[in-house]
Amino acid sequence: MNSSAKTYKVTIFGEQYAFMSDEPEQHVAFVAHIVDSAMQEIAQKMPRIPSGKVAVLVALQLASKLTHEQERNKFSTESCAKIAQEIVACLHE
Repeated sequence: MNSSAKTYKVTIFGEQYAFMSDEPEQHVAFVAHIVDSAMQEIAQKMPRIPSGKVAVLVALQLASKLTHEQERNKFSTESCAKIAQEIVACLHE
């Protein structure tokens, strides 16, 4: 974190959290909204589980989505690199 970090307050699942981030306020609010919405959705489906378990389930969901996106990005990067090599090879012919 750099020296431009600001303190933000967000409400997630009825609890207020204060933390520092160097991300823009709009990004922080958007991310907090994603987490809050995911927690609300799980809590509606499973109303009897404690909020700590809801948070862990949301973390697992988000980690799964992140992993899939990273794999997709890696595939895209490798595909672009292969195409770039083919273009360079054609230019040298």
